[in-house]
Amino acid sequence: MKILAISDFHEAFDILPLLDRVITEEKPELIAFCGDAVKGSARGKEFQEAKAQDRKAEKRTDQIVQEMLKDEKTFLEFYGWLNSHGVPALIIPGNMDAPKFRYWKLMDKIRDELTNVFQIHSYPLELGGLTFAGFGGEVHETEWEDYFVCMYSAEDLAEADLASGPNAVILTHSPPIGKMVSRDGEKEKGSFVINKLINDRTPRLLICGHAHDGSGQEIIGKTVVVNPGALKNGRFALIDLDENIEVEHRTL
Repeated sequence: MKILAISDFHEAFDILPLLDRVITEEKPELIAFCGDAVKGSARGKEFQEAKAQDRKAEKRTDQIVQEMLKDEKTFLEFYGWLNSHGVPALIIPGNMDAPKFRYWKLMDKIRDELTNVFQIHSYPLELGGLTFAGFGGEVHETEWEDYFVCMYSAEDLAEADLASGPNAVILTHSPPIGKMVSRDGEKEKGSFVINKLINDRTPRLLICGHAHDGSGQEIIGKTVVVNPGALKNGRFALIDLDENIEVEHRTL
């Protein structure tokens, strides 16, 4: 099975025609998107500033209101693009794909309209003898947030419907802490919660995002972990998943 792995789109629509050419040439059988369709800049900035200033974050700033007005259009256009290629496109939310209530309301809206797009956040899907499962958002050991960013706790992840073993492929937005896949410049974007998930579930393959500069793959435990890098920067990966796992990282 050939998989096109992408993550962290962040509204970079100008990149999609270039990726269309890759899809035409490579003919992937599956597209795996690990979250962050929108930018969420205003929400994220307000959330971080409020934490730093030890105050309650404001939900209705002018910037946040304007940002949210355009977000649904972005989601629908990007997911429509995923749907247009005639192969299954598996998706999970990223940490910027907030507020949660709006994201899941949109999922209800597109479920019957975009027949090639499958939301697998805690909804496993059987394809080609493999079980694909996902868990999106930023996963934190203790914190939880549903409006400004999409953040889940370790407890949320423990309760999710996922998959285990050599026939399992898991998509997460947060990467595990590793040597390569969790690095974003000088920042560490990984979560030990994902490392524990790998240890407990031992999937054959885990595809992640969030760390924009972490394009690469490594083996953690018994699992091949692939971060395709940020699509907004032209990065993606092609994964041949047969008896062996072969990964090709590319930049548009």
